[in-house]
Amino acid sequence: MNYHTRIDCTGTEHSILFGYMAHSKDPLHGLKLETILKRLVQYFGWEKLGSHININCFNFDPSIKSSLKFLRRTDWARKKVEDLYLDLDYAKKDESWWEKKI
Repeated sequence: MNYHTRIDCTGTEHSILFGYMAHSKDPLHGLKLETILKRLVQYFGWEKLGSHININCFNFDPSIKSSLKFLRRTDWARKKVEDLYLDLDYAKKDESWWEKKI
């Protein structure tokens, strides 16, 4: 295996393994919050999304921009959005389904 050693600004030594790509166990790895939100809005619509996750940015004059701003600042709301996304069978089983719809 091919390792490369790097020392950061604090003097800590880090070994980096080249030629090996770690796979994330996070099912949302590589998905942007914007993509998740757009897919949920397309699937449910704003009204149903707001009934599933009762937050003002989904229920009163909703927009992708304002919702993203709120979700990026509010961890509990972002978690609810991510959990709802993961609960959808389509997100778990067939990534290509989303590609056809957007």
